[in-house]
Amino acid sequence: MEPCFVYVDVPNVVMGIQHAFPRSTQKYFKVDWKKLSQVIAELIPGMKKKNFQSAKAFGKDPKVFETQRRKENAERYRSEMRAAGFEVCTQQDKDVDSFIVNAMWKDIYTLCAFNSFLGRLVSRRLPKKVHFFLVSGDGGYLTVVKDIQKTFPSMKIVLHVITWKAGMSQVYKKHGVPIRYLDNVLGIVKP
Repeated sequence: MEPCFVYVDVPNVVMGIQHAFPRSTQKYFKVDWKKLSQVIAELIPGMKKKNFQSAKAFGKDPKVFETQRRKENAERYRSEMRAAGFEVCTQQDKDVDSFIVNAMWKDIYTLCAFNSFLGRLVSRRLPKKVHFFLVSGDGGYLTVVKDIQKTFPSMKIVLHVITWKAGMSQVYKKHGVPIRYLDNVLGIVKP
């Protein structure tokens, strides 16, 4: 099975709901994290959630929110994300993008080091293909994936973008990156 890594930009997902449903009378929406996990798993034929190398959700630390209600909502989200199989990664500042970029590099280096070590023991080679699933519309990640590809030319890095239509950078379309729109996924958002 080809290694798959999942990176979720939680603020991007949550704020994207407001743009996806601008005329709704519903004031609050909830992301169904289990449904999101299923959507990602369905993107590759034969893929199952348990085959992910890692599935990480990145966001702000609940301690930084100013009101108790927002802190409680953040804690509830964290609990729901964990139940859906995501490792929850938080930090105090709001630079989630840098956090995800760092995780991408760390994951690929860890994968290569592990396979290199095992290769000495059991003739295991580096995988020919690695999948990155990015749940965010920010266009800056394409450059990072290209840099990773240059660093590891023997592996094909395949980027899959899952985002809201309103929040997607056009750079992904220009470069032929596979895109799945959250707007088209029934049940991803619940009132």
